[in-house]
Parts: sequence; structure tokens; C-alpha cells
Amino acid sequence: MPAAMLAPAPTGALPSSRTAGPVPDYAPMMAVVSHERLDELAPALRPSLSQHLGGAHRSRDHVWVDAEREDDDSTVWMRDYQPVYVRQPDGSIIAYRYLAENPNRQGYAPPGQGTHRLPIIHENGNLVVAGRFVFLSEAVVEDNEQPWHSPHLLREGYRPRSREDLRSLLARRFFRRPEEIVFVPPMPFEATGHVDLFLLPLDDKTVVIPQIHEVPAAPYVRSAVARVVQVFLDEQADALAALGLRVLRLPMIAPTVHDYDDFSREPRNLDEPIDLVVYSPANSLLVNQGAKRQIFVPTFAELALPPADAPRAAAYVRAWRTAFQAEGWQPQLVDASELAGHLGLFRCVTASVPKP
Repeated sequence: MPAAMLAPAPTGALPSSRTAGPVPDYAPMMAVVSHERLDELAPALRPSLSQHLGGAHRSRDHVWVDAEREDDDSTVWMRDYQPVYVRQPDGSIIAYRYLAENPNRQGYAPPGQGTHRLPIIHENGNLVVAGRFVFLSEAVVEDNEQPWHSPHLLREGYRPRSREDLRSLLARRFFRRPEEIVFVPPMPFEATGHVDLFLLPLDDKTVVIPQIHEVPAAPYVRSAVARVVQVFLDEQADALAALGLRVLRLPMIAPTVHDYDDFSREPRNLDEPIDLVVYSPANSLLVNQGAKRQIFVPTFAELALPPADAPRAAAYVRAWRTAFQAEGWQPQLVDASELAGHLGLFRCVTASVPKP
């Protein structure tokens, strides 16, 4: 199995996580919040969080904004609607709540934290921070170019914005230069478009992007998708290395197709989504408690994997654990087999509250 690969370390120092701007996932955290329904999708995660975080792990019931949609199960994906926390030049932190087509995704506010409105359509799986760079999925651009007419969006000040208008707004709110707001393409075929499925910053200078070493001999659609995703991940690694970041390539088995019916058809183009199950180390959950820095890493039971991939998966998880330890993070391996089948992993189902 190829070892983890690193791009050359950058020569210039990047800002620390305490400078003004969006708080990165690797910054010190005060708490991790999980959804009341977490046990349904990830039964092993809540006990692990409670065991290793103690009182820093909290669970909450969802506050419904639209009572007619109380059967809405999309609120389990807490990362998508948790605020973007932004440190101000004076060192204080404010929380930006943004807009969602689903009004139930606009009701979450951390206890005791004042919030400000960022009048854009957004899901927080689409944003990660590494030093001075704020990476967002191109899906954010596409969403905010649309003329949404929902009353709850218009009441909050939504209006369509061009790419440059959006970049300018985010640069101002995030205390960044416009060129430091970097839009990256979504993973081909993957339905959410979220950047956190393949991009995990570990510090101001180091980011994880998975690497597919072997494309499976599988039914046509999976093999074709795997080859495209393999090239895509390599291209993103090269692009981030060109920005001066150190890129850690961790092995990943190729995504598989969730819906059996998809095996029998050929995707028409890269814009056609398929429900992909992505077994990614990049969607691990970072919890920095100062002297103790932990990372909750997804693992997958053999029965939850395509048979040809199961032998490689265990070796890959060992490689993830070794790499994260070398970067100063203590891995906590937690089964995510059921959660992966719902098309998400650990970052997706948690909300983190930064330390003031």
C-alpha cells in the first residue's frame, strides 16, 4: 500500500487560528453538539463523544421553525446549518447564521451566543478554513445566483448575487482578501456538492485530500465514477499545493453507488448526481481541547463495504490513524457503517462551538 504523500512544506508562515476570520475546525473548541436523532444514524458516535469529551459533548432537541415540517429528517445534518463563527479583530467571536431553502435549517443558534445574519444560501459542509484561505464549494455560487422567491428568504434579505458579489461580501465579513476566498469544484457526481467530503484542514498549513489508488473492477457505473473521482482528487491536491499548502494524501477506497438501479445506467455528464457513498477520512471530526487534540475517524464494517474493497479498508484506516497521530491528533476510531449509507459522516452530524 502506498504511504501517505506530502507536498513540500510552504516557505512562508500562514496566520494562526487566533487571527481575525472564520474559526477553523482545528481551532480550540468549547463544545461539540450532536442531534437528538444521532443514535438512529450513527449509534456508535454519541457514546464515543461522551466518553472522550465528557461535558464538552452536548445533545439537543431541534427547534422547529416550520411546524408543518416536523417530520423533516434533514435537520440531523447539523453541520449544514450551524453558524459560521468569525473571530473579530478585537478577539471576540460572532456567529453568522445564513439562509436555507428549508426554513427548519434556519432555527439553530448556540446557547448564549448572539448571531448575525449572512443573507446568502449556504450549507456549512460547503466551507472549510485553512490559515488565510476560506474554501467554498462552487455549489455556493450556483445557489446564490438563483432568484429564490420563498417568503422566508426574502424576509431575511436574500437577493441573487454574482460570483464576484458573493466573493466580495464574504471577504468583508470574513476579514479576508477576495483572492483568499477560494471556490473549489464539487466532487463529480456527488449529490451534496460539499467540500468537506474531500478536504480537511489539520492546521494553517496542512490539508488532507484523499487519494484513490485502485479503481475497482466493478459494474460499469461504479468503475467509471471511480476513475473520474480519482482524477478529480489528484487535481484538487495539485491546486492546493500550488497555493502553498502542504497536502497530505490519505488512501481511500473508491466511492460506491448507493442506489442499485444506478449500476445499470451510464451517467450522461458530470452534472448528473448519483447518490455516492464516500468512505472519506476527510469527513473526520476534529476536536481541539487545547492540551488534548482528538480526531473522530470513521471506520466501516466489512459487511458495509463492497466485497472487493473490504481487505483494503482496514489497511487504509490504519494508515489514517498513523498519519493523524503524526500530525499531533489523537485518533478515536468509530464505526460509521450505517451513517455512510445515509451519505454522510462525522463532521456532517455534529456542530462545533469554538472556544472564545
